[in-house]
Amino acid sequence: MSKIVVKWLLSGIWLAVATMTAQAADQPGDALWRNVRVVTEDLAPLAYLDPRDHTLKGSTAVQVQAAMKQLGMTSAIEVLPWARALKTVQDFPDVFIFNLSRTAGRENTFKWVYKTASKRVGVFALRSRSDIRITAQADLKKYRIVVLNQNIVHLTLLERGFVQTGNPDFYPMSYEKNILPFLLAGRADAWVRTYLNEHDLDEQMRVLGEDPQRIMKVADLDDIRIDLYLATGLQTSDEKVLRFREAMQAAH
Repeated sequence: MSKIVVKWLLSGIWLAVATMTAQAADQPGDALWRNVRVVTEDLAPLAYLDPRDHTLKGSTAVQVQAAMKQLGMTSAIEVLPWARALKTVQDFPDVFIFNLSRTAGRENTFKWVYKTASKRVGVFALRSRSDIRITAQADLKKYRIVVLNQNIVHLTLLERGFVQTGNPDFYPMSYEKNILPFLLAGRADAWVRTYLNEHDLDEQMRVLGEDPQRIMKVADLDDIRIDLYLATGLQTSDEKVLRFREAMQAAH
């Protein structure tokens, strides 16, 4: 092989390596985020699957998606039942979860990345149920209560003894989208849930072909106020936590 050909081949190899290096430099986040997962639940209006086109919508979902794009992440947000989403982030590294309630009991078991929302806790029922009167939390024991399984409301009510595991009048359900039809069918008296405002069920009601006025808030549990966060397990590196936090701030 002549020296000219060898030089030409070496030049070609050098150019290819230099090009690949430059491309990698242009996308510094790709390798870091390649195996990272982001999970959440179907929780309108913050993050929910639109039944009309099956796309993920909602204010916090949009912000997280924008941050992921900025970081060079190509994976899609996974929408899981809440209990499974929570177990996934606890069992595996490099899994982020958003709209997780920050509580004293959870403080040291997660890395808290970014606050996504604040919510109150209220009791919702059919407007026609004028017999439902709740002036204190102890009144919840009088009614058939539905909650989202393993969310902060469920856990708080269990801790305070207002409802009991195995109680036939207490219904923890895995998917929020199933709770409203359950309530509308009269299979529960009231739904204890977090909410942003009193009308954040309106869109779900319309999707079901129902008048939003059929549902109303009958009481607030004023001593329970929830801050929601993007968070991750302790196994995830601090570098990823910091980078994701910066991307969320930029996407705000």
